[in-house]
Amino acid sequence: MTRLSCSNGLKDAVIVGYDAISPLGHDLESQWQQALAGKSGIGPLTRFPLSDDFPVRIAGQVPSIDDADYPFLSARHQAAWSSPVFKYSQLTVARALKRSRIAITPDLASRVAVTYSSAIGGLDAVLTADRRMRSENKLPHPYANPNACINMIGGKIAIQTGARGPITSTISACATGPMSPSAGRLILLWSNRSWPVFIP
Repeated sequence: MTRLSCSNGLKDAVIVGYDAISPLGHDLESQWQQALAGKSGIGPLTRFPLSDDFPVRIAGQVPSIDDADYPFLSARHQAAWSSPVFKYSQLTVARALKRSRIAITPDLASRVAVTYSSAIGGLDAVLTADRRMRSENKLPHPYANPNACINMIGGKIAIQTGARGPITSTISACATGPMSPSAGRLILLWSNRSWPVFIP
C-alpha cells in the first residue's frame, strides 16, 4: 500500500490496487519473473507485415491476451473497440479493483471517480483509417475516432466498473505516468467529499 500525502495534511491518497501490462507479459507475476531474469521484452516486430525496406525490425509488443480468460473482454459490444489500449486498460482496471478488494456498490458508485492517462491513445485506429482511405478510397469506420480518443477509455472503465463520479484523462507524453496520480490527487483536494479514485 502506498500513501500520497499532501503538505497541508488534508485528504491523503492511498494506492490499494495495482496492475500492469507490458512487453514483459500481461500479468504481474510473469512480468516480475521476466524482469528478474534480465529480460527486456524487446523482440522481432510482428504486429503488422513488414516490407523488405522497412527500417525498423524490433519492438516492445504486449503478448496476446486470451479473451476466454476474461469474458468481459469478449462481449459483443467490445467488437467496435478494436484499439488494443481499450483491452489493456479494462483488464488492468478489473484486476487492480479485485486486488484492492473494493466493491463498487450503488451507494458508493457516485463517489468513485476515474482518471485514465496515456501518452497518445489509440494511434493504430488513426493509422488504420488513413491506410483504408489511401488503399480503398473509403471513409473511416464510424468508431475510428472514438478508438483514438483517450477520454473514451475513462468512459468505458466507468461503464465496466459502475463508477459514476468525475472522469478525466490527461495526455502529457513522457510525463503521463505521474500525471494520472496527480489528477486523482487534485480531485481529492478540490472535492468536498472523500472520492475513491481509480488511477489505472
